[in-house]
Amino acid sequence: MFRLCQHWLGRGDVSRPECETVIGWLRAERVPAAELRKLSLTARLSRHNARSMLLSLTHWLRLAGHRGLVLQLDLTRVR
Repeated sequence: MFRLCQHWLGRGDVSRPECETVIGWLRAERVPAAELRKLSLTARLSRHNARSMLLSLTHWLRLAGHRGLVLQLDLTRVR
């Protein structure tokens, strides 16, 4: 999240491909493992760690001064 914030603010040496890799990982898209390792992301988002990631997101939102969160769930993939 820190690296995404740096890119958004135009600080640091974060490249556009790095941001796209992180965003793809957060969206649970297929991202090459080599790209993830370069960014020290070793775990994939799955049903086993999604809850802790969501809790982490709410923590970040609170620190950033946001008062709420709206989730849009795509249930077309759920059987």
